[in-house]
Amino acid sequence: MLAEKAGLSRYTIFDYENGVSEPSLEVLSKIAEALDIEADKLYDDYYNFLNYPYCVKVRKIRTEHSLFQRELAELLGMGRRAVERWESGKTTVTREMWKKFKSLGLL
Repeated sequence: MLAEKAGLSRYTIFDYENGVSEPSLEVLSKIAEALDIEADKLYDDYYNFLNYPYCVKVRKIRTEHSLFQRELAELLGMGRRAVERWESGKTTVTREMWKKFKSLGLL
């Protein structure tokens, strides 16, 4: 069973399969190992963004568009501290925020 091989509960796997929750990059690596495949085979564009590493990517996006952290935050509808935490790698960009980056043409 995949859950056992990956060291996860079967309910966790059910939640991933049903879109209730999303695995982290670390969990995707465990699943890939259990399936004996490369982890990037499980990545979509969002996970490729996170794997870049995302903190470098966010800073690069911001500077390429000549934006201050506050300005990027305003475009995304959030506070400046959130952008600061992304750029320092303290918090992860959620899929919802990644979609906002895309919708604004920042990716």
